[in-house]
Amino acid sequence: MVDTEARIALAAGDPEDALRLARDAEALAIESANERALANALITTARSLDALGHAEDGVAAYRHAIELLRADGGRPALRDALAGLAELLAGMGRHREAFELSREALATARPAAPPSPAEGVASDHPAAPVTPRI
Repeated sequence: MVDTEARIALAAGDPEDALRLARDAEALAIESANERALANALITTARSLDALGHAEDGVAAYRHAIELLRADGGRPALRDALAGLAELLAGMGRHREAFELSREALATARPAAPPSPAEGVASDHPAAPVTPRI
């Protein structure tokens, strides 16, 4: 709830209030041991810090959120965090890092492919031969 208020404050153009609320949301998430809520609050913190001109601190907050989301396995949230960090880094002129994170975000967005028969999953349909394109 507090993180939502922080996001509203940020959208309304009040990054100072957004940062204060996001930090409150972080504290509540830590207190309740809710890592997903902490990751969300850190993302809002990162965006608020960037809006206040503290981009490097925003990068650190995004990286912490991404670390939590990788452990959590939440693909849509991880994808969004990676894309947000990539956008922030691109704005800082760190294009190589931004490109790599964008690629990872796109890969994260794709659904996992089902295992192939070669990986030990039985199939009623033999795999079609693959003809290389020249």
